[in-house]
Amino acid sequence: CGPLAVTVLNTTPDMDLYNYQWSFANGQTSTDMQPGQIIFPPNPGFTDTIYQVKLVISSICDNIVLTKPLLVKSKPKALFTPTITEGCSPMKVRFKNTSKGLNTTYHWDFGDGNTYDTNIAEDIEHIFYAGVVTNYTVRLTASNECGEDYSEFIITVAPNKIKLNFAMNGPDHFGCQPHTVNFFNNSSGASAYFWDFGDGNFKSTTLGVETVTHTYLIPGKYEVKLIASNNCSDTTTIDYVTIYPKPTAAFTADRYMSCKGDEVTFSNQSKLGTSYLWSFGDGTTSTLAEPTHLYTVPGIYIVGLTVYKLNGPGSTCTDLIEKQIQVVETLPGTFTMSDSKADCAPMTVTFENENLPSVTALWDFGDGTTASGNRVIHTYNFSGTYTVTLKTTSPGGCTYISTKTVEVNGPSGTLQYAGGFACSPAPVRLEAVATNTNTYQWDFGDGTTLTTTNGVVFHEYAKPGTYLPSVTLLNNAGCNYFVKGKDSIKIDKVDAGFISVQDRKCGSTNVIFTDTSHVFFGIKSVRWNLGDGIIKEGKTVNYTYTTAGKYWIEMIVTGNSGCTQIVRRQIDVNVNNTPTVAIIADASKCTNQSVLFRSVIQSEDVLNTIKWTISNGVTGTGESFNYTFVQPGIYKTDLTVSTVNNCSATTSHTIEINPSPLVRASSDVTICLGNSIQLNASGAVQYQWAPLQGLSCNTCPNPITTPVISTPYIVEGLNSIGCPGYDTVNVTVIQPLKMTSSGNDSICIGQTANLLVSGAASYIWTPAQTLSSSTVANPVASPVMTTAYRVVGYDGHNCFTDTAFIIVAVGKYPTVDLGPDKVLATGTILPLVSTFTEGPMKGWKWTPTIDLDCVDCAVPNAHIKKDITYALEVASIYGCKASDTINIKVFCENTQVFIPNAFSPDGDGVNDVLMVRGKGISMVKSFRIFNRWGQLVFERNNFPPNEPTYGWDGKVGGKPGPPEVYVYTAEVLCENGVPFTYKGNTTIIK
Repeated sequence: CGPLAVTVLNTTPDMDLYNYQWSFANGQTSTDMQPGQIIFPPNPGFTDTIYQVKLVISSICDNIVLTKPLLVKSKPKALFTPTITEGCSPMKVRFKNTSKGLNTTYHWDFGDGNTYDTNIAEDIEHIFYAGVVTNYTVRLTASNECGEDYSEFIITVAPNKIKLNFAMNGPDHFGCQPHTVNFFNNSSGASAYFWDFGDGNFKSTTLGVETVTHTYLIPGKYEVKLIASNNCSDTTTIDYVTIYPKPTAAFTADRYMSCKGDEVTFSNQSKLGTSYLWSFGDGTTSTLAEPTHLYTVPGIYIVGLTVYKLNGPGSTCTDLIEKQIQVVETLPGTFTMSDSKADCAPMTVTFENENLPSVTALWDFGDGTTASGNRVIHTYNFSGTYTVTLKTTSPGGCTYISTKTVEVNGPSGTLQYAGGFACSPAPVRLEAVATNTNTYQWDFGDGTTLTTTNGVVFHEYAKPGTYLPSVTLLNNAGCNYFVKGKDSIKIDKVDAGFISVQDRKCGSTNVIFTDTSHVFFGIKSVRWNLGDGIIKEGKTVNYTYTTAGKYWIEMIVTGNSGCTQIVRRQIDVNVNNTPTVAIIADASKCTNQSVLFRSVIQSEDVLNTIKWTISNGVTGTGESFNYTFVQPGIYKTDLTVSTVNNCSATTSHTIEINPSPLVRASSDVTICLGNSIQLNASGAVQYQWAPLQGLSCNTCPNPITTPVISTPYIVEGLNSIGCPGYDTVNVTVIQPLKMTSSGNDSICIGQTANLLVSGAASYIWTPAQTLSSSTVANPVASPVMTTAYRVVGYDGHNCFTDTAFIIVAVGKYPTVDLGPDKVLATGTILPLVSTFTEGPMKGWKWTPTIDLDCVDCAVPNAHIKKDITYALEVASIYGCKASDTINIKVFCENTQVFIPNAFSPDGDGVNDVLMVRGKGISMVKSFRIFNRWGQLVFERNNFPPNEPTYGWDGKVGGKPGPPEVYVYTAEVLCENGVPFTYKGNTTIIK
């Protein structure tokens, strides 16, 4: 087989005396005496070629011409073409074999599990089937003694039938606008789906199993259509969705501000509603169309109206509207006063309430005193201007507030101070410029006061706020004058603070600083020193740090008042790191060899992903990556590493993959234990077999093996560049048989038994006359007497056999007799006795089980209460069964009840109670005792017999009865349901 390396040896005697001219017929020549090794190529046309090797030997005397033929064979070239490459199932394709080569055999693999072998370059046909769109790779392999070649085509087959199946949840078939519907597609066989939702919207999909969502915005009934198609056909199915209009909720109130205790009337202006639900915001509701509501607690209430539109069973549309109702505690009121001005204190004034009717009337006279009542009298002892406040409560709970002023003259003057802003906690200077004043009563407006003879004071305000100071001027005559400040003192306080949020990126971190300061009168400016010389202004500033570290942040907050405060705080800034990566791997490998790619990664941050991507589309993860290349070539591998902060880096590595040889080993073989077989391998230069056990040699191409168990022998072949190829020969070793059986069995005569053995490939049973088959593993046996069956098992390879036995015992059917039917009184205890044949018996089963002391014994005792039929089923030791029944009729008579004609209730424990005794009695319905005058002295109803607790203890009216004759009646119910009445006499004996 070419290319053929041939060593040409010149064997002419006295070779040194001649001249030589070699011609090898392939363009090669030589004048060497010994030309050595010559390479003869195969025919490019893949046919055999005969080369004529010619040697011309010349001397001064003569020339001699010698020729020898050399046959060089070629391996084949596999070529074929299909008539079509895609279509619908079932698809018939004709393949035209145009391969080249001699002595060639062909192996067709159609990619669907079917193959075909031939030694003729013939055209063949094959039918492809597919339930889904499927690609089949058709391979033609041509081979001869010089090697093999293959060619491939991909055939695409689409399914011809589409199973269209889509559905909706039941509640989704109807709904209120807007209504979202989930359509569930469970179709198969199609490659494309077209959705028509019926409202002018469409959608195309390709998945057979999926959920498609659509929202309907306009009321109406819509036809939903799904069209499924493939390259072969299409089909359509429809369903319907109904969308109902929503009602419109609307209402008005006769008032949106109300005082507590007043009713609010609501007017319903909704449309399309069938029912209504009002929520008044105070925990109460109403279903009236136009309700009224009374609020008793002031506040802001959200009134909601939910409108319902009933479309039909299971479908209701709703709408909600909410409005705000404000309920207040107070309204303006009015009152009268007898006088409003005086030259000096004291001054007496009469006040009268005009807000009638009222439940309460409370007065605040403006000087720190109060009173209650519709008409009150009050005296002002100090000069000044006073605001009188009247607060009344109506019967509905509303509060009316009215104010007026009373002026009482006295000393006079002015109050001077620096108004406007001041920073806490700095003191404020106040000065009273007064006349006719000896004493000053200061009110600083923050709840603190001071009485002094000084006209100048200093006051430090503890809390921020707006304060209006005042002073009362007093003279020695007892008059006073109130001076109120004209300008507010605004005490500002700055509570500075800030927060920071870091946004980390790769190589930098952006920090957002946000001012959280509280300044009572507002912030004018915020100035930042960001720790590395950067100055910024604003309530929120951004700054990007490129170096991690600890930075001192300084924030200066200035209020609208001019007050300032400085905050210094250290923050820890972290900057996300970008990793560095490298790949360590071989520069070259062989096909079908595992290649290890190892990463070298340096990162300050924790890694999140490590991804490998080979240029053939294969991907992997992890610090190392193993991959086996099956095709030779040059491949590029990319490594991408990213940290938990999504910072990534990428590097690449190139590797050359050399071809491995196509090693062919001999076919799999089956042998008996103890036999030998020769293995063969071809296609490589060097060979190595494994495992070594049982091989005559492990480096030759054709070793002999004698394995003791089934063994796969793997041969490794190396080509000239050291790349390996592999093939396997599976040697199956048939082991001695070990059969198992279902075991012995027993049957009744006329029945069959199922026999079962396993562990062999084929079986022969004897005797065969009573078997359904003598060659199966599970024949049915029908013996008429106890029989031992013998079965011989064979392994199917003519190596080993095994034998097993199964005995089938055959028994006769028994008989059982319960005797004649019986008529018995209720309450009778009857032993159920039977006689039988063909015993012994191993099982007893009585039915029904009621009133029996056992249900699986030979002789149970039956408590006879009513008509009944007992059945008995018995089973012999062979499992053969027989049955019989006995019918029992019951009766009830007066002899079954016993009531003594005398008793002695003397407490000695003997015959102290007169009671109803009997058997076969289920209940005493009544038991009555009469004295000789016919008076009822004792009665009990509905109780069981034979119970002393229900008997007569001889007492009449709670006292011992006299010794005389008494008459009794007893009505009883027998166990068979028949009633009886008993009458008689009994005597008390003392």
